[in-house]
Amino acid sequence: MTTRRPLISGNWKMHNNHFEAIQSVQKLHYLIPKETLEGVDVSIHPPFT
Repeated sequence: MTTRRPLISGNWKMHNNHFEAIQSVQKLHYLIPKETLEGVDVSIHPPFT
């Protein structure tokens, strides 16, 4: 049986411009330890407007 890879996922209430949004994602990536990122998939769901 194949083990499933954990998924960290969340909605994003985006009140930023394009560059602020990129900075926020980069900050999030920096805050999650590398060891954690190697064992999970991460997804962010910005609004579609």
